[in-house]
Amino acid sequence: MQLTGSLFADMSAIYGNGLSTFPDYPAEIRAPHGTVSGVSGFQVHIGSGKVSTPGDFCDLLVAMNPAALKANARWCKRHAMILVDEDAFDEAGMKKAGFATDNPFLELGVEDRTLIAAPITTLTQESLKDSGMDNKAILKCKNMFTLGMACYIYNRPLEYIYAYLEKKFARKHPEVIEPNKKVLFDGFNYAANIQAIANTYTIAPAEHLEKGTYRNITGNQATAWGLLAASEKSGLSLFCGSYPITPATAILEELALHKSLGAKTLQAEDEIAGICTAIGAAYAGNLAVTTTSGPGLSLKSEAMGLAVMAELPLVVIDVQRGGPSTGLPTKTEQSDLNQALYGRNGECPMAVVAAHSPAHCFDAAFQAAKIALARALAGNPDVLLLDEVTAPLDELSQEKVTRMLDKECRDKTIISISHRLPAVRNMDRLVVMESGHIVQEGRYDELAAKPGLFASLVARETGTVPAGETHSDVPTGRAACPQPATSVATSDEQR
Repeated sequence: MQLTGSLFADMSAIYGNGLSTFPDYPAEIRAPHGTVSGVSGFQVHIGSGKVSTPGDFCDLLVAMNPAALKANARWCKRHAMILVDEDAFDEAGMKKAGFATDNPFLELGVEDRTLIAAPITTLTQESLKDSGMDNKAILKCKNMFTLGMACYIYNRPLEYIYAYLEKKFARKHPEVIEPNKKVLFDGFNYAANIQAIANTYTIAPAEHLEKGTYRNITGNQATAWGLLAASEKSGLSLFCGSYPITPATAILEELALHKSLGAKTLQAEDEIAGICTAIGAAYAGNLAVTTTSGPGLSLKSEAMGLAVMAELPLVVIDVQRGGPSTGLPTKTEQSDLNQALYGRNGECPMAVVAAHSPAHCFDAAFQAAKIALARALAGNPDVLLLDEVTAPLDELSQEKVTRMLDKECRDKTIISISHRLPAVRNMDRLVVMESGHIVQEGRYDELAAKPGLFASLVARETGTVPAGETHSDVPTGRAACPQPATSVATSDEQR
């Protein structure tokens, strides 16, 4: 059903409709086939304008067995169509789904909807009886028969699906192309010739769309691309160290496809190892990322504190799942905001960014990386929350830092963070910060010669008297010099 729903969505996008989709997988591991807990579905919401959500209630429900009907009947609108494979509604199937009577529609209270009970399994077998395929392979094609019926109901052209089948199976399984085309066309014709479908629908293409190239995209894919864009823009190599966890694994998988863009990925042995490798990569000068879900975020909390203490730029991506503890891997819930804001010991502030749509995940990931690099001057990584959360974004501790980075973090400018004064002696420009605020700017020699914080730091390193002071102004010994928590940011074409 996932492939069938994806094909219908892609076809609608090419037609010009706005759309939003929601794949629904069972949360149980190997849930028994034919039971309510094992139902897998794909929700498609299309329209003549912009579509922002997958929606709640449906106009057409396709239920391939009694369990699918029972799991989703409550989401049918009053005027909805319900299309079922009547071959699956036998005694065994009804018993597995937990029906108490032999009339599931009456039992669920949907008998007043437009019901289309078609022998889809039998018709698929009849359509492909001369194809040379075995019965198991033929039964896999019944979703295509159903897709053909849906295309008739919503006046969708079949040419895109034909092209998809040719492209997907041309190399490895060319023998299945024509059978799938035939059963798709037969499903379309069957729907056109039966008398049970009183109405068909036409959803016109969206009007007033800006000219350009459009594509369907998932939130995880958009997040990966946003990180790649941030890597290109900052001039830093991207490193992602993660432990696979649903539903965040797709980000790691997508980044692994883009080695040509300098992306480095590592599948770690556990959540803690994942974030620790990312911290090490950040220390080595990479744009570092780690991905996880709610359970993994709690395991990473101590290492997140380490990143804050070390003042390293790090993006932690939390693709939220439902429920506490291990939770429900395939069900979503916007429930990790408090953990993202406060789930660390000690004074450990981190900026939190939240995406509000799959497309916005690109911008959110890009901004999260930008903020992490900027906040490294103030000593903070940040957290990116995905899955429709509205979360507050911390102010940068100094607006001047943001303006400086916006202006100069382009082309070949390098921003380096260091507490070691010899390492920055030959740099082009220094920015000295105290408690997150810029207090001095200039070259090393200029700042060392002026009374102030930097001169005091130089004196502490070298054991000399700070500029502007005499021997009588301070006691002897290096310990007399001030020792604030200070960062030195450098800007040069060489690190």
